[in-house]
Amino acid sequence: ATLLNEIDGVAGHLPEAVIAWRRVADLVPQYANAFHHLGTIMDMEGKYDAARQYLEKALEIKPDMSTTMNILGVVLVAQGQHDRAFELYAQALSLQPNDPAPLYNWGLALMDQRRYAEAIGKYDEAIRIDPNYSSAHFNKGIALQRLNRLDESVQQFEEVVRLEPGFTQARFFLGMQWMRQNRFEEAAKQLAIVARMHPDQAGILTQYGLALEKTGRL
Repeated sequence: ATLLNEIDGVAGHLPEAVIAWRRVADLVPQYANAFHHLGTIMDMEGKYDAARQYLEKALEIKPDMSTTMNILGVVLVAQGQHDRAFELYAQALSLQPNDPAPLYNWGLALMDQRRYAEAIGKYDEAIRIDPNYSSAHFNKGIALQRLNRLDESVQQFEEVVRLEPGFTQARFFLGMQWMRQNRFEEAAKQLAIVARMHPDQAGILTQYGLALEKTGRL
């Protein structure tokens, strides 16, 4: 318990957390959560081979860890092994059918393969479980945009902004969509908010300036 408390204290510092979890794994080799956390950290650091080894070890010890399956799926997608990732997402869902995360990651993987219509289906399933899942709405909006279903994509970006006003990517995509549809006042309104949140981003400021120019206010 003392060592686990120590880990809680370094949770925000990845190198120290890695050292602490490795100590746990050495002391208690059958503690699956130690390998799960090590794999998660390796994934965050982009060390996918190491992440996969740790996560597979966790599942070897405890095969019903759905969260570990989900993260391992993300790692496999990063390594280009989409079909194996899909199997893991399906297995995770069979264990935790009310968890939207595997569906969301499944959608991301399908988008990586440009299978946008199928991705939308996965996002819809995730949203049915959690209607407030803003990232699922956002990526559904991107998938709809890629299919040129622009009005529907706008609806998704607007829903993201309603759910999470600080989601600047959604505001930016919404502003750019209004620009494409020559709705410059609406575009300027959204891009103004994004520009205030990111005053050092030249690309955002440029698009905001263009929107203001189109409205005749610049």
